[in-house]
Amino acid sequence: MTLGALSVSNCQPSCSHRCAARAAERRLGVPDCIEDSVRQPAKQSAFEDDILLHIPEGGFQYEWVRGEIMAVSEPDPIHGYVGVELAAVLRNHVKAHDLGKVFGLDTFFLVRRLPRTVYGADVAFVAKDRMTEPLAHGVWAIAPDLVAEVRSPSDRRGILRKKVSDYVEAGVRLVWVVDPAARTVNVHRIREPVRVLSAADSLDGDDVVPGFRCSVASLFP
Repeated sequence: MTLGALSVSNCQPSCSHRCAARAAERRLGVPDCIEDSVRQPAKQSAFEDDILLHIPEGGFQYEWVRGEIMAVSEPDPIHGYVGVELAAVLRNHVKAHDLGKVFGLDTFFLVRRLPRTVYGADVAFVAKDRMTEPLAHGVWAIAPDLVAEVRSPSDRRGILRKKVSDYVEAGVRLVWVVDPAARTVNVHRIREPVRVLSAADSLDGDDVVPGFRCSVASLFP
């Protein structure tokens, strides 16, 4: 659930705009000593620093959503269960076949630089041939090959649709939106109609995660 937005421009700011942005950052607890190079990343890099990494933990996760820092509610137990269940079965397959790496919610991906958009997907997969540098701390300036988002009861459909659109536009090849309440998975791919899988169906990795297949029903408690 989006609880609110704090506009922190990622464009070249005026003095007055910079002061207003820093006031918003202080509300989030971002220290004043953070360099402008963190606020204004100047170049593409594999891993980079970001304001999100300097917000003290306070019960919420924050994301950049099209130029605004948005607070996201903590997942509920069902959300957490489904996310871990999917991550586990996906990781087991990926690791067994040496296909790449699977990442959890704590991994931030830069999916758009202007307006700045940084998401922490519930589950993400990056193929082995795209991992050209060692993993490091920071926001990863790469679009995953696969992203899975688990819907919470508090999620607004409009926000989730924007997220899916941002992922696909950034080059994410496969997006799964898992809905525990409806016991469905919506499958999104660029220039293809959305496929809706029911609990009676199987979820597969297509050509993105070759050979992966699991029962949709097995993801839910």
